[in-house]
Amino acid sequence: MRAAVEAGELGYTKARELVSVASPATEERWLAEALGNSRRELEEKTARVHRKARARLAAAAPRVRRAVLARDSHQCRAPGCHHRQFLEVHHVVPRARGGGNSADNLITLCSGCHRLWHERGSAAAYRAQSRCRPACT
Repeated sequence: MRAAVEAGELGYTKARELVSVASPATEERWLAEALGNSRRELEEKTARVHRKARARLAAAAPRVRRAVLARDSHQCRAPGCHHRQFLEVHHVVPRARGGGNSADNLITLCSGCHRLWHERGSAAAYRAQSRCRPACT
């Protein structure tokens, strides 16, 4: 992309649009899009990509959150913890890795266990220390 800008083939505005969506793996495809389309068409395509990304990363809907809390009896589901305060809904498969906001992919954790779960990096590592921090009591 830098070579196309320096050669004058790609304008600054189009280059700025590409930087917001292109990864090293998709840079060539986006460069072809930029060279073959008008600035307006390119802006529409990049806006579509941004909208899809926002929708994919949106938080779980309130009705789904309520259903998960009810399913889990309004208590932390971490092994060895049964707290009923400061509850949060956790994505078992992270949204960034393709996990959705369905109730099947969500679990109720207290804030201490949720923080510990993310610090440990996985459920298996979390289970090694099955007690949550005193801060969540």
